[in-house]
Amino acid sequence: MRRFIELSIVIFVLVLSTSAFAGVGTWTPLNNGLYGGSIQDMAISSDGRTVYATTYFNGVFKSTDGGITWSKAGLDFEWFVSVAVDPSDPNRVFAGDRRSTDGG
Repeated sequence: MRRFIELSIVIFVLVLSTSAFAGVGTWTPLNNGLYGGSIQDMAISSDGRTVYATTYFNGVFKSTDGGITWSKAGLDFEWFVSVAVDPSDPNRVFAGDRRSTDGG
């Protein structure tokens, strides 16, 4: 009987730990068109759909569909550590020491 109880506790703990971590480690790549090294920073505009990403030595990328697809926003062969979007004007974007007033 003691062995049955011990085995039941082990099974319970395994089931509990498996369900507690369900979904952990499940990631969906959102890099269709985003290339060129590591991402340094990301910023989301106030509309929630436009996303900017700075990359190591490949400039700035822009997505207008929440990060599903990406296109170059310019500044090729540049390395920017940070990017920010003005919350009151989503067309005003800052990447390092550069500024865009037309959304990149």
